[in-house]
Amino acid sequence: MNLAKNNAIPSLISTNPARGYQKLGEVACSTPEEITGIVALAQAAKASWDLHGLSARLDILKNFYALLMAEKDTLAQLSSQEMGMPIMQSKSEVAFGLDYFRWNLDNAERLLSPLVTFENAREVHKVFYRPYGVVGLIIPWNYPFTNFIWGAIQNLIVGNTVVFKHSEETSLFGKALEGIIHKSGFPEGVLQEIYGNGTQGQQLAESALDLLCFTGSSAVGHHLYALAAKHFRPVIMELGGSDPGIVLEDAPLEDTIKAIWGARFSNCGQCCSGLKRLLVQTSRYEEILGALSHCLDNIVVGDPLHARTQMGPLVAARQKQIALSQYEDAILKGAKIAYQKNLPLELEGAYVSPTLFTNVTSKMRIWHEEVFAPFLPIVPFTTMEQAVTLANDTRYGLGAYIFSQSTARVEELSQRLNVGMVQMNDTEYTRPPNPFGGNKLSGLGRENGSFGLHHVSRTQLISFLK
Repeated sequence: MNLAKNNAIPSLISTNPARGYQKLGEVACSTPEEITGIVALAQAAKASWDLHGLSARLDILKNFYALLMAEKDTLAQLSSQEMGMPIMQSKSEVAFGLDYFRWNLDNAERLLSPLVTFENAREVHKVFYRPYGVVGLIIPWNYPFTNFIWGAIQNLIVGNTVVFKHSEETSLFGKALEGIIHKSGFPEGVLQEIYGNGTQGQQLAESALDLLCFTGSSAVGHHLYALAAKHFRPVIMELGGSDPGIVLEDAPLEDTIKAIWGARFSNCGQCCSGLKRLLVQTSRYEEILGALSHCLDNIVVGDPLHARTQMGPLVAARQKQIALSQYEDAILKGAKIAYQKNLPLELEGAYVSPTLFTNVTSKMRIWHEEVFAPFLPIVPFTTMEQAVTLANDTRYGLGAYIFSQSTARVEELSQRLNVGMVQMNDTEYTRPPNPFGGNKLSGLGRENGSFGLHHVSRTQLISFLK
């Protein structure tokens, strides 16, 4: 992404990170006046959207779902072009988001039914789930479709109106979504988009919102949290992670390697809940290191639009620069390269080599920062105490991965980890009914399932006479 100026209005220049940053298109940034007007429209629409009632809102959302389903291949293609995700992963990502959308459509009425909290012969007390009003939603680039679905759909279902900003790295994807939104039958002001970078995101956050939802880095989340506090405004934030993976001595080898590949190297390592630090019990250390090296040696790195490609580039030149600086810091401080894949010479763009690091210490950035690149530090441990200490040695607390054949050991270890989610072996904790979110600098609140629907609602208790 680059910024250009046309007639004094800045524009977002979308580029292809897999093909030498070739220009894909250009999108004008929203002006301050446009953002103010869009938020005012959302404020004007919020009462009527609430009074539509849940059933009517679901009918409109079902139409939106059908239109997204019809455009799923186009959206996947655009995602691969604009942010470098391999096309087969992009198609899976869109299907994944649609599964969440469908689950919400099928379960919203049940989950938003009033909850009876007290009843006797004379009274009945019920909790109702009401909308907050206008939601400002700021979305990152790494999973451009799913991040939109997770952020917008539950808000719309409960009756909130939504003003969203997609990442500047995926502005064309945002434009494609806006085109589909206009065909979906939403009343004016219910679901609108603005365009820009952090400047426009900050203006949205400072606008007349009733709830702010943000997915992105912990540093930006901290800044937005401070802005929201000035207005005593509630927030939901899904932020960074440095998730540990813990390989116990009884870990099943094939499932473990398969899960580590998916959790660390899918989407070129650009995942907030990705496995970013691997802790291996000493008795399995050499075996796991060798198996991972063999796995990476056989992956296909290349153009994301080729069906055979398993790993594409990072999203942009700036992301590559960050990754290389983290890499150089590790080498300077004594890390050893246990394996590094050689990249095809013809690749030009934001490509970096998948790398396994050993001799890693806590002073290295690849240990204490969130790493959005296909780098994996691998550290041995002997006792469970060491594993817990190493796993919790982070400012983050999003998720963790434990590899063992014993569910009892996984449960016992999980209880000692300060994280919001734990995955055993190659199970998948990202399922539509499950809460998603973490502790410490990994965020506030939860997305998805009944937990997410209730977090984007305000509760109202009414005590009735029978």
